[in-house]
Amino acid sequence: MGHPGVLPRRVIEDLEDVAGPHRVVTDPELLVGSLVDWTGRWEGSSPVMLRPRLTSEVAGHLGVLSHHGVPVQFQGGNTGMVGGSVPMGGEVLVSLRDVAGIEEVDERSGQMVVAAGTTLAEVQQTALQSGWRYPVDLGARDTATIGGTVATNAGGVHVLRDGMTRAQVLGLEAVLADGRIMESLRGLDKDNTGYHLPSLFTGSEGTLGAITRVRLRLLPPHDEEAVAMLGFAGLDAAIEAVGQLRRHFDVQAIEIMLEDVLELVVDHLGVSLPLSRAWPVVLLVEAAGTAGVVDRLASVVHDGSDPDEVVVASDRAGRQRLWAHRDAHSVAISTLGVPTKLDVTVPQGRVAAFIGEVREAVVADGASQAWIFGHAGDGNLHVNLTGPEPAGLADHILHLVVDAGGSVSAEHGIGRDKVDWLGACRGPGELQVFRMVKDALDPAGRLNPGVLFG
Repeated sequence: MGHPGVLPRRVIEDLEDVAGPHRVVTDPELLVGSLVDWTGRWEGSSPVMLRPRLTSEVAGHLGVLSHHGVPVQFQGGNTGMVGGSVPMGGEVLVSLRDVAGIEEVDERSGQMVVAAGTTLAEVQQTALQSGWRYPVDLGARDTATIGGTVATNAGGVHVLRDGMTRAQVLGLEAVLADGRIMESLRGLDKDNTGYHLPSLFTGSEGTLGAITRVRLRLLPPHDEEAVAMLGFAGLDAAIEAVGQLRRHFDVQAIEIMLEDVLELVVDHLGVSLPLSRAWPVVLLVEAAGTAGVVDRLASVVHDGSDPDEVVVASDRAGRQRLWAHRDAHSVAISTLGVPTKLDVTVPQGRVAAFIGEVREAVVADGASQAWIFGHAGDGNLHVNLTGPEPAGLADHILHLVVDAGGSVSAEHGIGRDKVDWLGACRGPGELQVFRMVKDALDPAGRLNPGVLFG
């Protein structure tokens, strides 16, 4: 059909026939906001953005695009950080944000069926109103869509206790490359009838089809919640405390914050640090459970983790005040310019050493700065590089991750940014199966080209 950035009028007309002209956006001014990713590092182009509302409309649009051989880029809330949601080759952009809404809440079994464009925050709120909770939580909760979190198998702050998004996906519906609909929404807790297709699509980054509906597992609500902010004079003591906390208490989040980044956060928020001084390392510990959790957390923190200073909050406002310092990290760092973001995981026992190695690499580079924070409980660290384009520094840090036995992508997927590194974390046999699955479901390679596979 020619260059992917040029769409013949007959294709536009066929797309308009599916759901009406108002669902086919060609005005460049209306497209511009969807052509740049959250980090600002990835800026693409597209001749048209489709805004379907129903699964049938998604299927109709993909059927037309398949017939004309047009490549496609799917997009949800566009909160990813590895270039996986932006049309970099002039693909038609299919936004799934309008395929939204809570369709069903089963209060007896603790399950919810939602359309893909529903925000994470809306799912969380609806679950609470129904007497349940949805455990996945991210800083981008107000913008991130459920379809996007499933497509990337998002983690967030509660992985330590409740698992990644995949652990919450009981079923899903997806539209395949040629417009056919695959529905697997039964939601049975026990069902041993062959392949579990929802797991296949979870984490597929839009390379196998468009996720349109999801059946989610909900969990019981907590009787009490508490958050503690712990100050430490050294990194080794803080990491040792992480192990003690995990061993002696059922915590659901342990976040690590370092002094230099906290200084940025305090300046950005215009508030004072809840602790009496700026400690070199600060842990944010969240616990939740049955009555008495506040007292148990305070006891374990003081007796088992040996911090230099502790602040504990159990009321909602106090917990939010402590969490605000962690939630503002990404935004505060971005005030310095567009950062190079490395979202990685290293084994728990290597966290302190890895942070030290990154700092040494930055000093040797001489031109860049590294701002590090993340989920200390599961080894997921966010390394943000600012300053002049760090030639070779990002690759050096990813080599450190691989050498440590870690993963170059912990939450946001491979996208386009880390395609060259997929083979460092997956074996040849795994990659062959990846390709076989991709070729079977998208033989022409039209879905999210360049994502995951390059």
